[in-house]
Amino acid sequence: MLNLTNLKYFFDAAMAGSLSEAALVNRVSQSAISQAIKKLEDSLGLQLCHHKRKHFLLTDHGRRVLRKSEHILRQAAEFENSLTTEKQQASGEVRLACSHSIANSLFPGIFYALKEQHPLIRPHLEAGNPIRTLELLRRHLIDFAIILDNISLSGFTVTPLMRGNFQVFQSKKRSLSNPDIMTWRKDQYEVVLLIKQLRKLGIALSLSEVVNSWEVIATFTQNDLGMGFFPDYILTGNKFAVEPAKDVPVCIPYQLFAVQRKNEPLSQGAGILLELIKKRHPDTTAI
Repeated sequence: MLNLTNLKYFFDAAMAGSLSEAALVNRVSQSAISQAIKKLEDSLGLQLCHHKRKHFLLTDHGRRVLRKSEHILRQAAEFENSLTTEKQQASGEVRLACSHSIANSLFPGIFYALKEQHPLIRPHLEAGNPIRTLELLRRHLIDFAIILDNISLSGFTVTPLMRGNFQVFQSKKRSLSNPDIMTWRKDQYEVVLLIKQLRKLGIALSLSEVVNSWEVIATFTQNDLGMGFFPDYILTGNKFAVEPAKDVPVCIPYQLFAVQRKNEPLSQGAGILLELIKKRHPDTTAI
């Protein structure tokens, strides 16, 4: 197998035209340079130079090896530098954005893990609606975003994170009989699909537009103010004492994506944070 140290000693001697100069550069003896070149010749089965006192002349084989060795040694140095960079502790600010409900449901545990594993990375989270989030991404004000698949993401690079369902939930107290279903606005994409499925199933329940917050709807549901329609990622960490409403078997699938600008690699810190998100919420179904 090719020994990179022997190759470097040969390269330095060939470039300097002198064994003694190569010895000075590498802080070794001249005999160490000579022995390294002899070992390189033995491993390659080629004579690389004419072994004469006070002369260092390359053979034709030596000139060919010299040309190739420059590329090999440069690649080896780049590889070593990349490993050194990875060993250095990542630091700096990472800016991301998502909805309030995603922030409250998914990020407390992720940010805790980030602080434990990479204390010098400083996350900054913008919470807002998807349209504003994508605008922040376009304007280079955030590194990446976490967004539901209910908006067009064309023109961006997307990474699937997790799948789940919008469902109708009820309080585990179950004291109300035939309550309304609390929802977001009725023109919300998932709510429109809910209405269609209720009609298809012949379920006659009225919908009540409560508030534009899935998490608030989950809180009201837990307090038995009615059944609630919201995504199941809200239940991450078992924060709410609710369960799927058996009498309303509606499941509307969703997918969460990490979204970033096309043809623009993430910073080291942003890449680390995204990997943490993917590990804690793996998308188990390939697209």
